[in-house]
Formats: sequence, C-alpha cells, structure tokens
Amino acid sequence: MPGYVPSREMNAAFYREVLQPQLQGIQHSAGLLGWGSDVLGYDTPRSTDHGWGPRVLLFTPDGTAPELELPERFRGWPVRFGWDGVATQHHVTVHELSEWLVERLGADPTDSLSVVDWLLMPWQRLLEVTSGVVFHDGLGTLSTARAALTWYPEDLHRYVVASQLASPVPGGSLRRTHP
Repeated sequence: MPGYVPSREMNAAFYREVLQPQLQGIQHSAGLLGWGSDVLGYDTPRSTDHGWGPRVLLFTPDGTAPELELPERFRGWPVRFGWDGVATQHHVTVHELSEWLVERLGADPTDSLSVVDWLLMPWQRLLEVTSGVVFHDGLGTLSTARAALTWYPEDLHRYVVASQLASPVPGGSLRRTHP
C-alpha cells in the first residue's frame, strides 16, 4: 500500500485531478461530507483498513451527472473499495442537495428551520454536514446550508445550556467547589 495521506488532502486531489476535469460546464458542488472519522479530519494510518479511500459527494441541481470515468487506483489507493457489509464499489455519489440534507438531517437548512427541526436533528449528522470539507461550491447552496447550521437559534442555545447545567455530573454535584 502507498504511504498514508490524510483523507481530506487525498480527496481534494482526487476531486481536482479526476472529477473536476470531467465536470467542466456542469454546475455542481463537491465535498467530503457525511459518515466517517476522515470527514472530521480524525483519520489516521489505521483508518485505511476500513471504509477509507477516494470518495466525493457531488451535488447537482437535479441530482444527476454524466457517467464519470474513474481510474482503478488513485495515488496507489483503490478507487473501488468495500468493508464489513459494504460491497466493493466506488464512492463518488451524486445527489440533489436539499434531498441529501433532508435524508441526513431530517430538514433542509436552506429553508427556515424551526426549533423542533433543530431538536430532532441528530447532532452527529449535524457535525458531518458542517465539519466536512467543501472542494467546490458552484451551486452556492452548499455554503448557504452550512452557514445556516453554524449556530443554534438563541432559544435553542439557552435550552441546550440549561439542559447541560441540569444534568448530574457523574460522581459529584453540579456545584463547583473552590479550594
């Protein structure tokens, strides 16, 4: 196997060198978002033994793109890979952004989000959308969606802080003691 390179770095190069030239003239956005510690920048050489390799999410206005020609390997890493119950396949997927956001988060942040939408949103998935890396935002809506998710509405922020303060601390009280 080739030497380890952080996934964000490898996938940015994969997008620039392999995908972007094939997408000339096609309005799209692209990034490394969704599942995986590599999306958050937490991958290590050990990560390469499961679900790790070239992958990019593409977003187009209608969720379609022409057939892309993908190499067998990119910088020594297989482009088609699988793990556990996931069949060996390439991991370049094309989506319509608002449909993908509703699938991931339960709501589309480019629309207005209610407090209930925020409360029902899985926090891990919120992190997967906001902490991943964007390689290109030709649609402009991916940046808009991520910006809408950067901070809770004020009422929800107060609720989260109050909930954390009201939660018991294992092995102690909430009251801070000073020496």
